[in-house]
Amino acid sequence: MTLNLNNPRDNLTAAEVQNAMDQIIARNVFLTSGGALVSKVSAQTARPNVLFEEAS
Repeated sequence: MTLNLNNPRDNLTAAEVQNAMDQIIARNVFLTSGGALVSKVSAQTARPNVLFEEAS
């Protein structure tokens, strides 16, 4: 399962992300066709590239 979140806080810490993933697993927030989530694999943040900015 992949979960994407738009516009994460700029100062989000690794500990907060790990805690959120732990809570999602512990509370069975998502059930998949394969059953409940049982472990986390990874987390990463990505910022979109700004290709151009319009002049004002």
